[in-house]
Amino acid sequence: MRFREADGRKVVSAESAESIGRIEAYVIDTGARSVSAFRLAKAKGDATFVSWEDIQFGPDAVIVPSSDCLRTARDEAEARAASKDLQPVGKLVLDKSGTALGKVGDVEFDPGTGAIVEFHLGDRGTVTADRLLGLGAYAVVVAEAP
Repeated sequence: MRFREADGRKVVSAESAESIGRIEAYVIDTGARSVSAFRLAKAKGDATFVSWEDIQFGPDAVIVPSSDCLRTARDEAEARAASKDLQPVGKLVLDKSGTALGKVGDVEFDPGTGAIVEFHLGDRGTVTADRLLGLGAYAVVVAEAP
C-alpha cells in the first residue's frame, strides 16, 4: 500500500463501528524503517495518535479495537515526527554524498507490518527502504546505491 492510498482513510472502532478519525500523518521510525503510528484528523479531543500495533488495514478502512486506542503523542519527538515538516512525500532525496536523486512522490509500506518498502521518485525510479538513513524537514537521506 502507498501513503497516498492511506491518506484520509477512515479509522473505525471495532467495538462501536464508529469512525474515530482519518489518517492525516505518519510517524516514521527511521531506525526500524517502518511506520510506528498515525496521527489522525477529525478525532475528538487531544488524543489524535494511534500506535501501529493497534491497527489493522481493511479494504475500506483501518480498524482499531476501540476508541480507547487513541492517545496523545508519547513525547515531543513523536509529535514532531507527525508534523508536516517530517512527512516524506514531496521531500528531496539525497544520497549520503549529497547527490539529489529526485523527490518522493509516494512511499510504499507493508499494511500488515508497517515496514517501509520503497520510496517512489516518479520517473526517476525507486529507492529501497533499506537505504534509508534519515528524514528531515528538507530531505530524505539515503545510503549510496550498492
